[in-house]
Amino acid sequence: MQGQPFESNSESNSAKTGESVGERANERSVEQSLSFLDVIAADKEPTQSKKGRGKSVSSSGSAKAPPEVDTAACPTSAEYEKRINDLARRIFDPSTLGDLNELKTKYNCDIQRTKDPIKYVKLALDVDDKDPYTSYFTPEAFANFKKAQKGEVVGVGVEFVMPTAADDKTGKNPPLIVHSFDGTDARGHGLQPGDQVLAINGEDMQGKSWRDGANALGGADRTPVTLRIMRDGKVSDVVLTRTNEEPTNVSSEMLDGKFARIKVRTFMTDDTSTQIEQAVIDNPNAKGYILDLRHNGGGLLDQAFTSASVFMKDGKVATIKTRLDSDPAHPLYETNVYRIGRDGITKTTNDEKPRPYFQRHADRVDKPVVVLVDQGTASAAEILAGALKDSDGAYVVGTPTFGKGIGQSVFPDLLDKGATKVTTFRYYTPSGFWPGDGHDSRIGLQPNLVVDNPTPQLYNTSKDSQINAAIGYLRTKVPAEKRSH
Repeated sequence: MQGQPFESNSESNSAKTGESVGERANERSVEQSLSFLDVIAADKEPTQSKKGRGKSVSSSGSAKAPPEVDTAACPTSAEYEKRINDLARRIFDPSTLGDLNELKTKYNCDIQRTKDPIKYVKLALDVDDKDPYTSYFTPEAFANFKKAQKGEVVGVGVEFVMPTAADDKTGKNPPLIVHSFDGTDARGHGLQPGDQVLAINGEDMQGKSWRDGANALGGADRTPVTLRIMRDGKVSDVVLTRTNEEPTNVSSEMLDGKFARIKVRTFMTDDTSTQIEQAVIDNPNAKGYILDLRHNGGGLLDQAFTSASVFMKDGKVATIKTRLDSDPAHPLYETNVYRIGRDGITKTTNDEKPRPYFQRHADRVDKPVVVLVDQGTASAAEILAGALKDSDGAYVVGTPTFGKGIGQSVFPDLLDKGATKVTTFRYYTPSGFWPGDGHDSRIGLQPNLVVDNPTPQLYNTSKDSQINAAIGYLRTKVPAEKRSH
């Protein structure tokens, strides 16, 4: 059973006490990945690439950029200016906000006309800043974000194939492809892995990213959503029903009679590491483990750390460089090193004495471990894969990961009941490797053994090339059982 944290990493604790998360920014780092949940909760379309694909405003409720006006003739909104100032003091790279003085006055006349400063805070983060992961949560979106932490998410259970880091660098726009879906009738009915998605509810998906697809799928519980698909050259419409019946987050199975494959969908829920520990306990006869983090977009930072403790006796987990609340003209940072030890997880700030950070799980794995990754492995999943590779000798199989070496903190807005999600830190693997910024510079964690992705039709089957490569490696590490005569 996972213990209680020495330092709270739960945004709900701050919200309940009325304490601003900004006042505890250095103690708390709720990291939200580039996952399905992120797009729906943020109500923002992240920037995809510099190559002809600029930042756009989400079609669901975002304001349109107003025409240029003489903002000097209108008074400054104190509410708007305060939020922009707070953002500038927190964001990892203040230069992504452009000319700060211009941004603070840009919407003066619009705010005076509409009496809605929050609308233009959101617009500024959607349109003006260059960081696609910094956004403003409306009260409804923030409520969805908190539900996501508890595993309460409305969706249709469909995952899409993501572009690889190489595709992103070359500006390619592969068609949106159905990757997988859970088995509930309401959410998988009529679809097959490999189906090309041409449109979602009438919105053209040709050349769009998986994030655009996930955003288009969002909506209220028990409402329909129509996907126009093409299969074998034939076009048809499939109607799915949104539901909050979430599929199992962590599942396990025995492969080859002796290896436990543990599949983790997301680290978004705050009991993910406990579920991983239980999966290990449920397979006591395993001679080796396959930790499948493919298409895992990440989630909560502390869940990456505590999940690592299930597999690791001791060692460094990650190094994180965090922006301190400071003057944007002269930003200050601190470096935190996180380690797993016998008594728990510690944090060392700027080479000071280590201090308790979080309780650990029991070290339950003393067998060989293979970690499966692909271009959909991001954020917290990348942190875990990097920690096990660098500090615990795990063998990584698959394709380079997504390359999101940055993380966000969520700051509740106690007046508006919304929140600001801000990129506040970069993370590095124990060896000092930085996976990239998740948009313009995507490098990704490099596997020990590169194995091309299976086609969607073969994913999770006996012909899954990456799973078979993992089994092949584990066979070399586990002595063959002698047959009795």
